[in-house]
Amino acid sequence: MNRDFERSRLLVVDDDPLLVRLVCHQLADAGMQPCGVGSGREARARLAVERFDLILLDVQLPDENGYELCRDLKSQPGYGDLPVIFMTAHGTESEVLRGFDAGGVDYVVKPFDARVLLARVSTHATLARLSRRLHQDLDARTESLHLAHRRMREMDAALCLAEERERRCLADQLHDSTIQQLVLARILLDPKPGTVPGDASPRTERLRELLDLSLSQLRTLVFELSPPVLYQGGLFAAVQWLGGELTGRWSVRFDCRQDGELPVLPDDLKVTLFQAARELMTNVCKHAQATRAEVRISGAPGTAHLTVRDDGVGIDQSRLVEQAAGREGGGFGLFSLRSRIELIGGRLIMQASPGGGTAASLWVPLSRLPDAVPRPC
Repeated sequence: MNRDFERSRLLVVDDDPLLVRLVCHQLADAGMQPCGVGSGREARARLAVERFDLILLDVQLPDENGYELCRDLKSQPGYGDLPVIFMTAHGTESEVLRGFDAGGVDYVVKPFDARVLLARVSTHATLARLSRRLHQDLDARTESLHLAHRRMREMDAALCLAEERERRCLADQLHDSTIQQLVLARILLDPKPGTVPGDASPRTERLRELLDLSLSQLRTLVFELSPPVLYQGGLFAAVQWLGGELTGRWSVRFDCRQDGELPVLPDDLKVTLFQAARELMTNVCKHAQATRAEVRISGAPGTAHLTVRDDGVGIDQSRLVEQAAGREGGGFGLFSLRSRIELIGGRLIMQASPGGGTAASLWVPLSRLPDAVPRPC
């Protein structure tokens, strides 16, 4: 005998006390743990305090119809996967179909052979137990996957903040050492007081030009690595600077606006929002084929809001979903951005249509911040 079958608990519901005792006796002899009741009310009372693996349910009960009892149970949380075998005195095709429609898994016709009853009960009780185990295993694996996914998102956010910290450290080092040394070298090459202009050799003039060019390039690199304006002037000033830089490189004009006053943001949140703005604005330049774009920053009580809208060719919404999920080439940046925003309790919404431009809006609560904080070296 199947051990799952032997451990199963059954509820027998029938208004015939003799039949209930007979069925319970047969089930108990087979190793089952049966419980018999004579009405729908008693069945509900039992189900409220005990868990059963299967119900043997008479079609005609003194206080309610067995089909309706089954249908009602199946509509309640916790009973959807509870197998019900109907017991009927007729077993006509209409009764059988009505039983299946109510949620039953099988039926037996009275009077029934004990071996047939045990075979059907064994099959469905075992299937019910296996199904529950499968659901439990699936729930456990799903929870494990959710935890792993969250951990990956946390690692992604931490890596982005760590990257910003390293960029800021490198920018500070370049500014405090390399640039300062080049500035000193440039000063040393300047004409001494009393020197007639134009006395410097062509080689010296060329060296001055190279130093000026190197200083200009290094200052630009420092701003690209980690713009000091983000920490000194705030998020909006940094986004304005970024818009000017991108406008100078691409044929896209960025109109940056701030609605109202933003609260003072911690460095980690400023970095996250600036990275989001940079990702969205760079995407406009590279993919939107736009000529103009509007960047708006606003704040509400407890929330920061950033919107980037362009007048480009737009993109099909289904393709946008694929990119947002990281399933289409070039969409991983958007997928990573969405993960980082959702990790701190925010949300990112992309709205686009072919030929109608694209709008990206994100909201971030000011009360939930990433764990890692990019501090200067």
